[in-house]
Amino acid sequence: MPRRLATIGRRAAVARIGKFEFSGYAAWLTWLFVHLMYIVEFENRLLVLVQWCWNYVTWNRSARLITPAEDEAGPADPPNSGSDESDGSQHARG
Repeated sequence: MPRRLATIGRRAAVARIGKFEFSGYAAWLTWLFVHLMYIVEFENRLLVLVQWCWNYVTWNRSARLITPAEDEAGPADPPNSGSDESDGSQHARG
């Protein structure tokens, strides 16, 4: 059964599950339930639910970023395309 769920904001979401489409608070609760069920262990589900409830009550908007590992992203500073002294500083050569 094809399904699509997306949160739009606080207490707002859109959902398409099979032939049914709905939005608003009911879709948001459905999104919460489905995502909690994808968490494998009961203890983890409970922890995530408590964290979601705390964030909801306190209006906490922490950053949720997915970034590649350092070795996948490459070096933090791109290699210098010019000579070593292009920025005017002296570099030790070894």
